Amino acid sequence: MVSAQVRREQTRFAMKRGLSQRRACPPEDVGGSPGYIDFLEAIHDPAHEEHQDMLDWCGGQFDPTAFNPSDTNALLSEIKF
Repeated sequence: MVSAQVRREQTRFAMKRGLSQRRACPPEDVGGSPGYIDFLEAIHDPAHEEHQDMLDWCGGQFDPTAFNPSDTNALLSEIKF
């Protein structure tokens, strides 16, 4: 993700905002990069032995290409600095 921060001196208030991102964040507690790779392989291969378990674990579906800038900016706006 590319982000920007505007200094307080430049505006009446400070803000953080995401400028671009290509993919969704991995699910929480997926096991780092190796776990995320395993997770993606499992959910995209119906023959994978962990396919259904991983889908159940993540709530039934996961789109690694999904990204909602409004949701991200709402979360960033809650960061205090």
